[in-house]
Amino acid sequence: MICIVSGPSSAGKSAILTNSKCLAELTDLSPSSPVVFPASMSNAPAVFKKDCFFHYNILRYADYLNRHPLRKFSSYTKFVSDSSWKKILTLSYPKKAIVMVVPRSVLLHRIPLRKQVEPKKLKGNSSVSYPNSYWMNLLERVDLEKLYLAWCVELENKGIPYTLIDSSNESYLIIKKDQIKHLVLNQS
Repeated sequence: MICIVSGPSSAGKSAILTNSKCLAELTDLSPSSPVVFPASMSNAPAVFKKDCFFHYNILRYADYLNRHPLRKFSSYTKFVSDSSWKKILTLSYPKKAIVMVVPRSVLLHRIPLRKQVEPKKLKGNSSVSYPNSYWMNLLERVDLEKLYLAWCVELENKGIPYTLIDSSNESYLIIKKDQIKHLVLNQS
């Protein structure tokens, strides 16, 4: 089983992956299952032969478009354009997803406080410094409600069951798709 832990940068993907109690309640996987990052996809086939978590930033394609200004930024919800996501989709292993949903106001509070891209506990080595201002600027260009709803449609179209988690705080409440519009996601 591949459990896709997804959300934008600073939504709480790493936090929930280091919270054994939450993982046990939300998934059927052992909290000690390996975590695969898109940057380590070259090692993926060996890792995917057993249960694992896939740490996926749903802003990856927006990040790519932002770094290539000749491309049309408004297409940032074309997730299948991301090579790592395409690779995950080609794997025949069963998949499910956890989607960390958090309003822009919370993200804009978290991003400046963040020091590293990923904690040592997940990466196993020292992590690089987190580019705070870059992600804050990118986040301002994105309609979060549109992003989350498009991600839900992407998962539905690919037949991947998902659980939406309000990750505004550590209570990690499960929400329904129709509640996304009530979270005031785009308010700064």
